[in-house]
Amino acid sequence: MNRLEAYLSVSDVAEYAGLSIEGVRDLIDEGELEAMELNGRTKIRKSEIDRWLDEQVNIEKLLKLTDKMDGEVDVEEVASALDMDPEEVQDKIVDND
Repeated sequence: MNRLEAYLSVSDVAEYAGLSIEGVRDLIDEGELEAMELNGRTKIRKSEIDRWLDEQVNIEKLLKLTDKMDGEVDVEEVASALDMDPEEVQDKIVDND
């Protein structure tokens, strides 16, 4: 059976992954995400974004993504989710700027 592949726009990827549109474009430019042009529009396979997201499940990599996230980073919330000290998270976020 053929599997139908879903393709997402840059804005759809941003919403799906919780990133800014500029952050998604940066990831494409940096070669982190494979994208293609279809009918003059940039598209990313959903399986590609899922693969990339799976690779990011690492505390250090997640913290490096803070500059590509859409909106402000809530240090307390990130620290709680990662079971880390808020000061340690803040230090790592500042180090990545």
